[in-house]
Amino acid sequence: VIVRKRAETPPEAIPTGPQFVDPTCENQNTADVVLPDDEGVEYMVNGTVAPGQTVTVTAKAQDGYVLKPGSQTEWEHTFAEAEDCRTEVVPAAPEFVDPMCDKENSADVILPETEGVEYEVDGTVAPGGSVTVTANVLEGYKFAEGTTTEWEHTFAEEEDCTEAAISVDVKQPICVQDVPYLQYAVTATGTDNTTVT
Repeated sequence: VIVRKRAETPPEAIPTGPQFVDPTCENQNTADVVLPDDEGVEYMVNGTVAPGQTVTVTAKAQDGYVLKPGSQTEWEHTFAEAEDCRTEVVPAAPEFVDPMCDKENSADVILPETEGVEYEVDGTVAPGGSVTVTANVLEGYKFAEGTTTEWEHTFAEEEDCTEAAISVDVKQPICVQDVPYLQYAVTATGTDNTTVT
């Protein structure tokens, strides 16, 4: 008597498929392929896992398993490009100080403090001189669209700080009959701050 054993059917494995992670600022612009731990399934990744690149993932049955009929066995994905994660900044404008008598006729450029911005002054900071101030963005930052990044200024000439001479015209006293005092007329011309006694 010949006894024939029925061949055992290998267990079926079901591939659930990979998860594709696109680059974002939250994950430091890292592209990734997350492979599931499916029993009886082996995954292979072909291509470059990087922003803007395309990969293909295929699944096959491990030894001793068969894939369930109708299962998806191939997935293709193109990763998004890396995001621009720089911090947007708007540089504040510099202040130009023209020479004046109360400032000892000194010209000056006052640079503001703006996060992510470095200022560069080119030219001559002096009465009658011209300067150009340029704002440069530091690493990790970017200028907002439409931002002004350059300012030009020509300083005024020195003011004439010589004090004006004072001219005083004193009239002779006039004696007015029946009035017990003398009337004086004094006219002074010169600076605004003039004291006459």
